[in-house]
Amino acid sequence: MSRLRQLWAEWKPAEVKAKLKQLAVDYGGLALAVWFGVFGLTFAAVATLVHLGVDWPWLTERTGSAGTLVAAYAVTKLLTPVRLAVVAAILPAAARLRDRSRLRP
Repeated sequence: MSRLRQLWAEWKPAEVKAKLKQLAVDYGGLALAVWFGVFGLTFAAVATLVHLGVDWPWLTERTGSAGTLVAAYAVTKLLTPVRLAVVAAILPAAARLRDRSRLRP
């Protein structure tokens, strides 16, 4: 944890901004596609579980009887950190696959 704090202290806002811009250039559309793909899969899986009757008492307390889609969206939003980690893990492999599949002259 101290190493992480040291790295955070050494980063300058301009450098972080430049790095994020470079990542957007490198992965931009692909990152969005992977993000929304993982979101869709997560939403569909949770909606299916809710529809099949998986009992999550804490979810019923928060959403009431609002329906399957509201419950699925609530759980999907709670899983955002997990989805972010999954996207970060998948994105480099997806970029390599994208680069290999492009037609070469």
